[in-house]
Amino acid sequence: MKVPHAHQEIMLQVAGLDLELEALAARLAELQTGAHLDALRTSLFAASSRMLEQQTQLENLQQELHKLEDDIELVDKRIDLDKQRLSSTSSPKDAEGISSELRSLAARKSNLEDQELEIMESVETVSALVDAESGTRSTLSQELSDAEAALAGDITKLASKISIVATDRAAKFAILTEEAATLFTKKASRGIPVAALKGRDCDACRIGLTSSAYEDVIATPADEIATCPNCQAILVR
Repeated sequence: MKVPHAHQEIMLQVAGLDLELEALAARLAELQTGAHLDALRTSLFAASSRMLEQQTQLENLQQELHKLEDDIELVDKRIDLDKQRLSSTSSPKDAEGISSELRSLAARKSNLEDQELEIMESVETVSALVDAESGTRSTLSQELSDAEAALAGDITKLASKISIVATDRAAKFAILTEEAATLFTKKASRGIPVAALKGRDCDACRIGLTSSAYEDVIATPADEIATCPNCQAILVR
């Protein structure tokens, strides 16, 4: 089959553009999955989960602290009431009973205040953890947002490049004769359709031609199609 050598060169260029488009499409598909952002998403989710747990713990501690404060307030009111009763009673027996109750209330208040101090320390510790985790979460969230914006930009650039290469490919392919275009398409459906002959090696299958096969290819007129005996790709000499 006769095909001008210039058109064979164009077929080689189209084949190269097809390989480039295939690589670009694979890269685009990879970017669109956003898989390389999974580590950031996982870290952000973990930080959010930890912060939620710590916030829940903090809320429980604060509720416990409020309950202790209410209990201490009730004990203080009871102490004030008993002191009033003690100051107004003239009965030694009643005075002894009130005094005994005041001692119990004082012990009760001391115990509650010890618990209050422990809870306050825990609240301070957990609050610091919540603040730290909130900072980590904010940082990760910003990093993810920036990475997603960068990804969107990369996808747009890559899609634009694919469009440019596809347009170039279409323009070159349109130069080919109908017969050459049909042959190219048929061979492309089976593998690499066109490759350069580099030395004695086919650049498609990367297998060296035997001496006789090489001589046959070299002897083929420049305006006629020569093919690789191994992969059947058109060889451009």
